[in-house]
Amino acid sequence: MYFEYLTIRISPNMRAELLAHVAQIDSDPSKFVRELIARALSTARDAKGEMQRQVLFCAVALDYLLEVQEAPSLRQKAIDDWKKIVAEWERPSGD
Repeated sequence: MYFEYLTIRISPNMRAELLAHVAQIDSDPSKFVRELIARALSTARDAKGEMQRQVLFCAVALDYLLEVQEAPSLRQKAIDDWKKIVAEWERPSGD
């Protein structure tokens, strides 16, 4: 049972589209909007973690690709260049 209310303002056209949509999916406007909000909040909470997992995957995949290159120095060159760029980013501005 829900005790809190949230009022939103939408155009008559959007209301008609919403009502038609929820009728098609055999739902109701309140349930539909609650599910949208829950999904958006869940996505927002996990967005940072998902981004970190994706970056880690890319780093691991790239490292494997660099390991099998014909030029063995390419991996170390990439690491060295990466360190230089990170150092530049971390340097205080105005230097």
